[in-house]
Amino acid sequence: MKFKICGDLEAPDWVLAEIAQLADMSQKDVIILVSTVMEVFPSYSFDTVESILLDKNFPLESKSDTKGSFAVLRYIVVNAVKYEVEETLLVNELEQMGLKRSHCSAIIGPFRRYQGEIRKKLEENTLQLSKLDNERDIFWQVKETLDCQHMSKADAGILEVRLPIKKADR
Repeated sequence: MKFKICGDLEAPDWVLAEIAQLADMSQKDVIILVSTVMEVFPSYSFDTVESILLDKNFPLESKSDTKGSFAVLRYIVVNAVKYEVEETLLVNELEQMGLKRSHCSAIIGPFRRYQGEIRKKLEENTLQLSKLDNERDIFWQVKETLDCQHMSKADAGILEVRLPIKKADR
């Protein structure tokens, strides 16, 4: 089954496995975990997350389970923003993946609050290229090097590219 939250592809196996793990948590724990994901975004340092969770009295029974739950919640939130998934569709897709409705509601609240902020941070971290001044003036060439001892082609070459870039208006 294809999901918009997965870029209109099938959900990765690890996501389905971690969602099953999330389903076994209490709603309170899911709320704590998802709010922590939102607080530390875009950071992905588990040490930071672990210290915040300990401050919130989150039961860290297994580090690997908590890391997996954190990773899947981060995946859900980032992809929901990235693919502009509406809240109702997000809830439906998460339920189809095996998450309880109460857990979906626990995710939607913080998602709604932090959605704009996450979008802004994702845009800041996106590579943006300047516009080309004149596409016809693009120059490129590949230079091959020869191995002098054997007079054969070496394993590596050099790629040279020159792009005429418009200067930014200030």
